[in-house]
Parts: sequence; structure tokens; C-alpha cells
Amino acid sequence: MELYQITSFIAVADALNLTRAARETNQSPSAVSTQIKALETHLNLRLFKRTHRGMHLTQEGTALLVAAKKLIQASQDLEQTALDLQTNLSGSLNIGINTDPGFLNISDISRTMAHTMPGIRLSFIETQTYATARMLMTRQIDVGFHFGDFKDPHICSFPLSRVMVRVVLPANLARANEAAPLGRLVNLPWVWTRHCCPFHMAFQKVLDQQNLTLTPVADAVDENIVRELVKSGTGVALMREDQALELVKQGTATLWQGPGIQIPLSLACLENRKQEKPIAAFARAITHNGPIKI
Repeated sequence: MELYQITSFIAVADALNLTRAARETNQSPSAVSTQIKALETHLNLRLFKRTHRGMHLTQEGTALLVAAKKLIQASQDLEQTALDLQTNLSGSLNIGINTDPGFLNISDISRTMAHTMPGIRLSFIETQTYATARMLMTRQIDVGFHFGDFKDPHICSFPLSRVMVRVVLPANLARANEAAPLGRLVNLPWVWTRHCCPFHMAFQKVLDQQNLTLTPVADAVDENIVRELVKSGTGVALMREDQALELVKQGTATLWQGPGIQIPLSLACLENRKQEKPIAAFARAITHNGPIKI
């Protein structure tokens, strides 16, 4: 017994005419007739009396019509409940923020989530890319923005965009160095980090290819600290291009004329949690919704 047979049964019972019932269900009369006969065979009951004036319910058909309508209503209720679970989610979501909120368009994200999934309470937590995987594993965050690629099979990442990273020279080191070859640039003091920062890891590969070693004078991975150290003239550093251009505009730094490096920006969660409703809904909002551009 199939739901489409029940639907045809109800349509014929309401119309008492095979042709009208077929028209209302967008089928051919022969298809509806076949479905009614199959249903009668399955139930081992005669549901209609067929006369030259149309179709009339038998006593058994009349008794089953109420149950048939309840069955169709239950099916519709099931589909609506499933839809409600998709759109009216509830719960909380801890989101790791690896860079400044303005760059990630957190205000747009919050507005979109409040409009489309008002039942989910968002909590934003400052983090760094090198700590994102650990914080996901320990459930300190449910999802987290990160730079670079994760090789851990337990982590699932949703690509968002690519970020240009540039070498930035503080104003006191810029003269005669902004067009310097990399071999000379590495002899300047550098703001570096011992942490697994994707910016520094990507640039280290460039250095390794040329057998170059730079000179670190300060250890910093936090973008705000790096920016202040460049402004103070402490050393050369790697920065997001948009942040670097702000320092250039202020007259406190200069971009090295050599090439930049593109680093992926992604949203990560645990592989075994990516189907959880709040996480899946947030990932869809970030990766598919037009208003959110990172």
C-alpha cells in the first residue's frame, strides 16, 4: 500500500467521479483506476461501486475513508515537522574567531543567523588558528574560523575565501629595503613566531626553497600585537594585506615589493559533528548565503 494510492482513493471518494479525481491529482483516469484497483486488492475489500453515473463508496470504503484522511494528514504533519526542525532550530553555538570581527563580517553573520535561525544563541570566542583543532576536540568551540589547511581527518573544513598576506616593513626600515631581494631582507630584524601560524609556515617554505634564514627579534602571533610591533619599528612582519595597507595609509609602514602569499580562510568543525543541526545550519549560512561575503 502506497501513499499515492491513498491520495487517489480520497480524491475519488470526494469527487465521486474518476475523471474529476484524475484532474485534481494531475493524473490520467486510467492511472487513478489502476491505483484504486491495486488498493482494493491489497486491502481485500471493495471500496467503490462503479455505475454509469459515477463512483459510489461502499460501506467498507466509507469506513476506511476517515482512516485514510488521518493517514494523509499524519504524512503532511511529518513533513512539516521535518521542515520546522530545519528552520526553527534551537540551542547554542560557540564560534572561534581567529582574526578581527570586522574582517569576518561578524555583524552580518549575526544578523543573518538572528533572522534565519533565531533559536540559536551565538557565542564568539577569540582563538588562534594553531589552537582551533584543540579547542574543537575539547568542545571549547563548536566551529572555528582558521587560516591554512588542516590535515587532521577528524576535522572538516568549509572553504570560504583566500587571503593575501604581505611582507611589511616598518617606516624606519623601509628606505632602501622595500625593493630589496629576499636574500637581503632576511638580514633585517623580524617579528616572527614559534607557533604554527599558517602565514609564517607558508613563508618559511619560501625561505627553505632558497636556503635562507631570517633573524627574529620578537615572538608574536596575535595580529594586534604584530601590528603594534611594526608601527613601533621593531621589525619586518607578515600581515594580511588589508591590515598592512592601513599602516601604509598611516605612514608607519611600507609593503615589500616582492610577491605576497595567498592563504585559505575556512570554517572548521569536527568531522563527526558536521551533521549536528546548529553546526550544519551555521555552515550553510556562512558558505551559501549571498549577503555574507568574506
